[in-house]
Amino acid sequence: MNEFSFQKSLRIKKRKLFDFMFKNGKKTATKNLVMWHIVSDKYEQQSFSKNSLNYRNIKLGLVVSRKLGNAVKRNKTKRLLREAFRLSKSALKDGAGIIIYPLSGCNLETMEQTVQELKKLWLKAGIYNEEAKK
Repeated sequence: MNEFSFQKSLRIKKRKLFDFMFKNGKKTATKNLVMWHIVSDKYEQQSFSKNSLNYRNIKLGLVVSRKLGNAVKRNKTKRLLREAFRLSKSALKDGAGIIIYPLSGCNLETMEQTVQELKKLWLKAGIYNEEAKK
């Protein structure tokens, strides 16, 4: 069960890391989501703490604007994205840092929709492991 837990150590929390990823990360978009991502080799060049990144550590940051809707809709979207990430993080490349931004017209209502949208985004970005594809 620990393989699928979403620990606090897997979250991007520091402003410095968010700024670095927005500036240097690759941007990929779908109809509902925008994603910035960096793979571990670029992380290691930065002077972040040892805990911020390591080889297998895949980190997720969420940025949800008020344009998405009221607090209920924003929180539901964040819960869906976190859970979809938690369930499928083992299929991502090692050391990936990901920031996800749901667009204002985002209509992710179910877990299946969210998982499919994230998978489409990761395939488009090239951070989905080939061995994990089924």
